[in-house]
Amino acid sequence: MRGVVTGPVWPSPNGNLYFSALESIFISVVSALEAEMVFIRNLVGGLLAELEDDINHDKFKRLLHYSRRLTSFQNRVKLVTSYFLPPIIISDCG
Repeated sequence: MRGVVTGPVWPSPNGNLYFSALESIFISVVSALEAEMVFIRNLVGGLLAELEDDINHDKFKRLLHYSRRLTSFQNRVKLVTSYFLPPIIISDCG
């Protein structure tokens, strides 16, 4: 998912194999996102604890960097959601 994704092109679901593969990919992606979220949360939590003791320019720069990182993370979550939800919704309706 590192490249530009213009939108999902899903083949017609032919049995459980298709959805098993889709589920495996989805679980892998969600696990990677969860690990990244824990990492970012630890970074931000540590920085906020440091800011309680001493406020300086470098710590604000780090906070801005983490904010950008969180925005990037949020965009990836939206991309994953838009990529995986349509086939799930279609399978539930069909």
